[in-house]
Amino acid sequence: MAASTSRELSLEEIDDILFGSDSEFGSDIDDPTPNDDTTDEDDTTDEDMDEDVPATCSSTTNSLCWNKIDNNNPIQLCNIFYYTASHKVIGFENLNPYECFTRFFPDKIYEHVAKETNKYFKSMIATKHPLPRRSRYHQWSDVTSEDIKAVVAIEIAMGILHKPTIESYFSESSFLFDTPGFREVFSRDKYQLIRSAIHFSDNDKKDGNDRLSKIRPILEMVKDLYGKYYVSNKEISIDESMIKFKGRLFFKQYLPSKPSTKWGIKVWSMTDAHTGYLLKFNVYTGKDSARQPSEGLGTHVVLSLLEGYENKGHIIYMDSFYNSVDI
Repeated sequence: MAASTSRELSLEEIDDILFGSDSEFGSDIDDPTPNDDTTDEDDTTDEDMDEDVPATCSSTTNSLCWNKIDNNNPIQLCNIFYYTASHKVIGFENLNPYECFTRFFPDKIYEHVAKETNKYFKSMIATKHPLPRRSRYHQWSDVTSEDIKAVVAIEIAMGILHKPTIESYFSESSFLFDTPGFREVFSRDKYQLIRSAIHFSDNDKKDGNDRLSKIRPILEMVKDLYGKYYVSNKEISIDESMIKFKGRLFFKQYLPSKPSTKWGIKVWSMTDAHTGYLLKFNVYTGKDSARQPSEGLGTHVVLSLLEGYENKGHIIYMDSFYNSVDI
């Protein structure tokens, strides 16, 4: 038996195998015979094909489409938005801390609370008539927006300075722990009286299906103010946060995976991924009647928080709970 021999192919032979049609290596490939009936319409060049591709996408469609633009970069995806702004705070130049606070809690909030508090107190007194002779309700006088501001200030101060009871903030029993600033704002009885009647909504207009109806007017007043005064970075984060609370509440949540706050009120939050600034939020109270039956919870949360931020080129960061085919 004769030994088989092999040799190296030259560059010309390799080129002929790859690109030639008449060589002996390409003879097994069927070469279609030209049709005599072929018309000039079949002789389409690359230039003709380029002209058939639309230059822009229709502005009436929300679907993605491809455009041919040039030979070096033949395709591009249209309907993509590029975010060019950088984060900044609006309207806070040369403001002191109190003035910054009033941006998020404007006077209309205090006026609303004063009106509803006075209305609630009158309706409550009507059910307790006649009042006992020594009742502290006899000391009541209609509160003003300035009174409500003072109550808010005291609540903030109590959060900074911890004492065992409310009465101890107004007590003069010990010079070592005396806090005269509280007494200069309110007497103990007046503060407790306002606190017992403070109200944020009209009970006559209560929505039985809204579990936040008691504070809904305040939420509606403040929820859009956070985004009003802040332009975010391109990257936005969506996740849940917890407000610590262990009292009696129907929609109280227990999240054992949270390191610090396991019991409390769950809030869906959208924040600037770089600074942590809160842009929008929704309090979770259970099944939302606005959610469509075919819409998952995560999808509903993301789409509701992103209202007003669509088509601006933001990049949204979220965990797998919120991700879905719809998103």
